[in-house]
Amino acid sequence: MPTDAVHYDSGGAYVYRLRSERGYSRVIYTAYREGVEIIAHDSDSGTTVVKYTVNTAFGDSILVVKSGEVKDGGRVLLR
Repeated sequence: MPTDAVHYDSGGAYVYRLRSERGYSRVIYTAYREGVEIIAHDSDSGTTVVKYTVNTAFGDSILVVKSGEVKDGGRVLLR
């Protein structure tokens, strides 16, 4: 995964996993904080290998934040 997707704070490393639901006129995305364990990091390619601390499902999307602030359980707009 891109290194930009991994965030750090006093609780350790984490990513934001996106969940989608169909709204009236569009798809609504919500970001949920998920803890991860860093397995490897390659600064040359800008990628990080992580192990999720919770179960993941095929097709789960991970958010790479380019601007603004994301909060756990907050709605996000994809561009």
